[in-house]
Amino acid sequence: VMRVDGEGNARAFNLNATGLLEDAESNIWMIGDAGAIKYFDKYNDYYSVSDGLPREFVTGITEDRRFHSIWVAHAKGFSCLYQNRLFNFPYPVNEFGWVDLKAQGDSLWVENNGLFLYKIYYDSRPHIKLLKQWRLGKGKDDWVSCMQPDSNGSMFMTEIHGNLCQLTPEGKLKTILPGELCAFLIDGNELWTGGFERGLSRWRIIREKDSLHLQLLHRYTNLPDSLIRNIVKDSAGNLWVGTLYKGLLKFEKQKDNSFVVHNYYSQNGLTNGWVFDIFIDSKGKINVATLGGIFEMQQSGDSVYFENLSPKYGTILNEIYKIVESRDGSFWLASKSGFIHTRKNLYHPLPPPKVFFTGMFRNNQPDSSISSSKSSQSFSYKENNLVLDFTATSFRNEGQVRYSYKLEKNNDSSKWSLPRPIHSVSLLALSPGSYTLKVKAVTMDNVWSEVPAQYSFIINAPFWSTWWFRTLIVLFVAGIVAGFYRFRLNQLKKVMVLRTKISRDLHDEIGSTLSGIVIISEMTKNQPGNEMNSELKTSLDKISTNSEEMLEKMSDIVWAINPQNDSFEKVISRLKTYAKNTTDSLGIHLHFSLGKDFEKYNLDMQKRSNIYLICKEAINNAIKYSECRNLKFALQREDHHITISIVDDGKGFNSIKDFGGNGLKNMKSRAQEIKADLNVNSEKGKGTSINLFLKIT
Repeated sequence: VMRVDGEGNARAFNLNATGLLEDAESNIWMIGDAGAIKYFDKYNDYYSVSDGLPREFVTGITEDRRFHSIWVAHAKGFSCLYQNRLFNFPYPVNEFGWVDLKAQGDSLWVENNGLFLYKIYYDSRPHIKLLKQWRLGKGKDDWVSCMQPDSNGSMFMTEIHGNLCQLTPEGKLKTILPGELCAFLIDGNELWTGGFERGLSRWRIIREKDSLHLQLLHRYTNLPDSLIRNIVKDSAGNLWVGTLYKGLLKFEKQKDNSFVVHNYYSQNGLTNGWVFDIFIDSKGKINVATLGGIFEMQQSGDSVYFENLSPKYGTILNEIYKIVESRDGSFWLASKSGFIHTRKNLYHPLPPPKVFFTGMFRNNQPDSSISSSKSSQSFSYKENNLVLDFTATSFRNEGQVRYSYKLEKNNDSSKWSLPRPIHSVSLLALSPGSYTLKVKAVTMDNVWSEVPAQYSFIINAPFWSTWWFRTLIVLFVAGIVAGFYRFRLNQLKKVMVLRTKISRDLHDEIGSTLSGIVIISEMTKNQPGNEMNSELKTSLDKISTNSEEMLEKMSDIVWAINPQNDSFEKVISRLKTYAKNTTDSLGIHLHFSLGKDFEKYNLDMQKRSNIYLICKEAINNAIKYSECRNLKFALQREDHHITISIVDDGKGFNSIKDFGGNGLKNMKSRAQEIKADLNVNSEKGKGTSINLFLKIT
């Protein structure tokens, strides 16, 4: 059997076949005297020992685009694939490290426990001539791990676990940066270096006439993996860093020239974290060679996924060490089993897959409503555990189809999930609302469904959380509050009416009676010709005096009960009027000091009445007994307390011994009733001060 590619290159296979067939998955079936043979590497060519390669363990690969030849490095030397034939060359030294090589123009650089420069020329076959060699390290394992030319004609390289060196255009080798380095990248006037347990470092390159210096700008040590193997830069200025265990790091460049680090590993599809090579192809795609195969980065919105190319192009062996892109867009890969030509340019993706829902379980019970023609299904709040099954049409490697989904609630869209090889989605403990589940598929060719499959359903709310039930509850509570308010208002009105009636009755009945007693007693004492003994006269005087006092107290009680006087402002006004009328007749100077907004104090009737009577008693005692010349009344507010002070400059008294009067006892008792503090301070010859402290809201 012979296969001829699009460029006319032929390759023979030692198979005695009498018939050929290509199936729907692009596998080739060969029928002959050996029976049926399935050949499923249509898109790959393998070159190994059977094709003339001395050793299959290939560590380096490069392409000489002038003559479309491929050069590979292995344990026995290096080989060239030219015009579909293999030509082998030995190393100049009998040593083998981890060998890599680079073809640049007519030069071939070979890295093997040192650096070797060859010149390449062709006639019917390739020839090489060793021009110069450099020994870098002292040991057998001091092989070159990374090499890059710069714009000034120099070549830079690192020894594994060694130093960064510069090879000048004159052929002189200089050590630029000592250390345990493995990889580096020259980016204009900046240098990035990475190594084993060193993390990643960023340097500024300072060039002088005959020398070069480095200035450290930043050292990135807090990384998921500090073992750095390779560094490349994409067209957007981002750095891609391969690690030894944790996959790929992306240093995303920001506007301020700083970098944000992202780590892509198993959660993004990389089945192996040991990165050997990072390659950016002609289309800008990130390709990664790992210990677990070759992967290509796919991006959908904010989601990043690395697609394993092995099932896409056939049986690519797992360990891939190096990637080279040919002029036609195909890949050449270095692996432990030879080198591979992956014909990406011959691969044609299949049509977009279409997703179908195939079944549903509702609370672990089968439900056929998913096949109903209704635009939306409704379930009770108890039926909120759903499992939906789905599949997609695919004509090649159906096992490699991956699915992504998102669940929208009340038109609030979420992000698509990362694509995974699943065929069902479990939606558990769903809260009431309107839902739409959308599912799309992607093939191994990274072809997505054009229109996602979707299933809409509603989880009904329980009756106690519906709008009508809540409205009913609100109206019910509002009715209770309104009824209570109306009841309370009616009660207050009744109390106001009762207070008005009591004050009026007290004034009209008891007040008039007391006034009559005073008048009759006075008339009796002063009646002409009425001679009475001294005891009777004393009794009439006492009746008259007590009646007047009772009338005065009754007047205060009637005033306090009357609803028209329900304000603290009127209490203070009545006190001021009483004090002024009393002090003016005796020549006492009255000083009245009031705080701001005292009229807004919210006090009930009991507090207003007791404050009035306490203050009146204090003013009355000062006027009657102190022989003062000045009387001060002060009202102040501090936070949630009011302070009332009544101070005179009279003769004072001993507040401990002379505290037996009923007036002071009554003041103390009234203060306790309203939970206030009353302090009486007095000394003989130093006047008296009475302070009332009351908490208010």
